[in-house]
Amino acid sequence: MSGNFFSLSSQKLQIIREKPLMASVNAFMRSPAYIIVLAVLTAVSNLLSLDLYLYTVFILAGAFIALFGADLLPLMPIVVLCYVAPSPSNNPGSASNTGSIFHAENGGIYLAVMICLLVISVVLRLLTDQELGGRAFFSKPRKLLSGMLLLCCGYLFSGLGMENYGAASWKVLLCVLCAGAASYLIGLRLSRTAGLGNGPVDKQLLIAALIPSLCVFVVFGLVGQLGGLPRRNMLFAVIQCAAVVVLYYLFSGTIRWKQVPKSYLAWMGMCIGYVVLVQLLENYISGRIFMKGTGTIDRELIYAGWGMHNNIGGMMAFMLPFPFYLACTQKRSWMFNVLGTILLLGVIISCSRTSMLVAMAIYGFCVYQLLRRKECRKANVSVYVVIAGLVVVSCILFFDRLMDIFALFFEELFVMSERDNLISYGFKQFLDNPIFGGSFFPQGKYVPWDWSNSAEFSSFFPPRWHNTLIQMLASCGIVGFAAYCCHRWQTVKLMLKQRSTENLFISLFLISLLVCSLMDCHFFNVGPVLFYSMALAYGENIHESKL
Repeated sequence: MSGNFFSLSSQKLQIIREKPLMASVNAFMRSPAYIIVLAVLTAVSNLLSLDLYLYTVFILAGAFIALFGADLLPLMPIVVLCYVAPSPSNNPGSASNTGSIFHAENGGIYLAVMICLLVISVVLRLLTDQELGGRAFFSKPRKLLSGMLLLCCGYLFSGLGMENYGAASWKVLLCVLCAGAASYLIGLRLSRTAGLGNGPVDKQLLIAALIPSLCVFVVFGLVGQLGGLPRRNMLFAVIQCAAVVVLYYLFSGTIRWKQVPKSYLAWMGMCIGYVVLVQLLENYISGRIFMKGTGTIDRELIYAGWGMHNNIGGMMAFMLPFPFYLACTQKRSWMFNVLGTILLLGVIISCSRTSMLVAMAIYGFCVYQLLRRKECRKANVSVYVVIAGLVVVSCILFFDRLMDIFALFFEELFVMSERDNLISYGFKQFLDNPIFGGSFFPQGKYVPWDWSNSAEFSSFFPPRWHNTLIQMLASCGIVGFAAYCCHRWQTVKLMLKQRSTENLFISLFLISLLVCSLMDCHFFNVGPVLFYSMALAYGENIHESKL
């Protein structure tokens, strides 16, 4: 009966997808205009605090794409724009902001129901689409999956064996090992019964065995074996795992890569960067970031509804390579050059020190790549001459005022703040818990700013170490650090093996994210990692594109 239902649904949905109107809609959703429209809607919603309406439109659009789209490619920009969409008045991270739409009574339940609708639509597509769903979806080769799953193991095993985790953590781990062994043996038996034999299938089964093992670990831990901070630690680890793996896994198998415009990700990245720039400029125009009396910027007052100045500057720095990809591959090269330079200016006025320094290095490399092209060299050189002239004139006419505005920023530019102490304390925590680390929510003598030891500590995000390598060692121990190195090696190998203009600029995005994360915690924020996950799926598969 169920087989007939899915077969009939598949036929009806396919008939709708093949209608001429849907062909036009699908063509639009693969165009830059579609991404620009989504970005404009996000920026306007953010400025006017229309978050609930925007999320309704985006989720309904996502459900429509899942059911009737040619594939799930148009979902990509919606996912990351949803992350940067919250307005300051609806900031979900502020406990005092009781009017936020993300609280259950103000719209949280409604949004949860809408998200369930989207998930059901995606699942239905996977069940009914004979080309992209079912066996085709699960059998799609995913070169980075094994490293990602190992990284998830590192996250989920964080803190095992610590005193405040108790003996329950070892019971959970024992169940994981049993579930993994059972999954592998059953799969091996089934594969040999089907005549698949030994060899590569055994490797795939090892990877597949990790998935039920991790599910058992999460369910057993969250249902009742772990409590308090250990449970919160696991919940945070689960969300980090989902951010790394889910979109990579989903989009790798649900996109017709031969039909994907090679510039699609670049348009996404540039538009996301400009949405964030609009939010930053609103901070300046409103005047709330200026200190009374002196007019000097207090960068601690720069914020959006999803992050503060370091998050804002970081997101723009990560997206900086993409307008230069367009400058290197599209007509009107000079226009994208100008857009990339404006985005660099946005990073600078975000007053995020690490983001600014990394962005300037990335910008220099992008300029080098651009000027290597003979076709538009004169136009782009003219752009830099004009920019240099404007900088000189601005410094001459407004030097004193600019120095007054950015006085505190210049004073702090080369000050390490507490980062050096964090790195030292993080390494000492690793030495205290070398195998599985001290968890993402450590307690004891080595805690960032002593947050986790505070009875008032209630934030969902833990007090992170502001350095990815130290974070992995301190929170996940040598096991997690080794898993991270394995994942990182796979990404480097992929980018070096599949060389292309697209992967060059995706690599610049990865470098920007990972280098900034050596002085900040971007790799353990959800938003940048969502784009990271999609970018890896894109980089692995875009060589198939014919467009």
